[in-house]
Amino acid sequence: MSRSASFSLSFKRPAGSPFRVGSLIALAVLLGVLTGCSPRPTNLVVISLDTLRADHLGFYGYDRPTSPALDGLAQSSVVFDNALSPMPTTGPSHFSLLTGLYPHSHGVYRNGQKLPDHLGTLGSILSSRAYETAGFVSGLPLTDDLSGLARHFDHFDDDFDQRRRDGAITVDRAISWLQSSEQSPYFLFVHLFDAHGPYEPPPELVAEFESETRGPWVSWVPRYQRFIDPENGGIITDSRYYIDRYDAAIRYLDQQLARLFAEIDLENTVVLVVSDHGETLDDRPEAPFDHGSRLFEEQIRIVGMLRAPDLEPRRVAGLVGMVDFMPTLLELLGHGDAIPEAGEGRNWADDLRTGEDFGKRAEFSTCTVANYISERSGIRVDESRLGSAVRMGDTKLTTYPTANGSEVAFLHDLSTDPGEASDQRYGPQSPEIATYLELLNRWNRQRLEAFQGDEQVPDEFRRKLESLGYIF
Repeated sequence: MSRSASFSLSFKRPAGSPFRVGSLIALAVLLGVLTGCSPRPTNLVVISLDTLRADHLGFYGYDRPTSPALDGLAQSSVVFDNALSPMPTTGPSHFSLLTGLYPHSHGVYRNGQKLPDHLGTLGSILSSRAYETAGFVSGLPLTDDLSGLARHFDHFDDDFDQRRRDGAITVDRAISWLQSSEQSPYFLFVHLFDAHGPYEPPPELVAEFESETRGPWVSWVPRYQRFIDPENGGIITDSRYYIDRYDAAIRYLDQQLARLFAEIDLENTVVLVVSDHGETLDDRPEAPFDHGSRLFEEQIRIVGMLRAPDLEPRRVAGLVGMVDFMPTLLELLGHGDAIPEAGEGRNWADDLRTGEDFGKRAEFSTCTVANYISERSGIRVDESRLGSAVRMGDTKLTTYPTANGSEVAFLHDLSTDPGEASDQRYGPQSPEIATYLELLNRWNRQRLEAFQGDEQVPDEFRRKLESLGYIF
């Protein structure tokens, strides 16, 4: 399909004119040279890496060779050291990425609930601005039957029958689209699911990442994550076994990304690499190898890396949220006028260009909670309500609803307790948490009202999602 292009210079092709998109690009470049201004990058690639912990990548300080391709891209990118997910669940988190709205505004709290029809997304906005748009997804929660995302892309590929698709196949199809389509400008969205449990990387990578030491051992492994010991037929409870496989899976998706990066014209493209949430490994003895029902940093701190031709590479230490990426990308592409007025994300484009320090005063996250995890911590939770967290700098308040109608709160200083190991609890009247609780309660008023209307997931999809560990 051939479409007219819309740049910051607002050129349009008259109906029936042979004046092609390539001519517009050349003219934009020429005018940029004559005026001394850099032309806006034309294309956008957003890569989402499901269930990927930031601290298991080399450019975030990990000491295993999980991510050479990503590490290479990071050298010419802006890296966000404290990017946070609004919810450690695939569907809701991706909807926040694509709409710039928190879950309480887009209304989705569970995988299997579709994005409401009245909401626009990054894909639909750019499509209206003459971009060719394509989405390639690899996990069940983002298939059109469960997400409703297909209507936001000119081309949407969710052609797999099982719970997931191998990242190599997804990248093959994305590359084929790049090579065969008449797309200019384009928006390409690629979602890879390889780091999601159960961890099933190729055997040669499993062997490469196999540790010489074993343990510690855990007392419980989620059903969907379990591997069976062929020698005794029991469930493997060696945490190192699972972590090795997780790291091997990351290396596998990194290999696929290397192939994709080779097909992208980086000098004319904005590239965003994110994860939707992280993963608890052996961090929590009561809930290893799991995500979605707690708000620890390993679950809500995400990968955030942005490369654009007019941005200098650097590290950003301030807090940013998933909802901030959509308005920032639109501005970087020269479509700041298309940022939705109802959006809740911050547009950081000017700060990124000037090199100023920036970040939010506070960032928020929420989650559904599950008794099978919380009981192991001595907390009987109310599954009909939501957990929530607010982070200000290195201080973080997390609250969970209890079965007796109250809430239990945890206050952590991440500079001295990065693993959130302290189990000191606070009641709602504790003066130590008053400032943070006020911020959280203000945000929660909208959130709780939205959750009361939380629609149920159709039964036909519930069993499939439960097989991936999602709780209902």
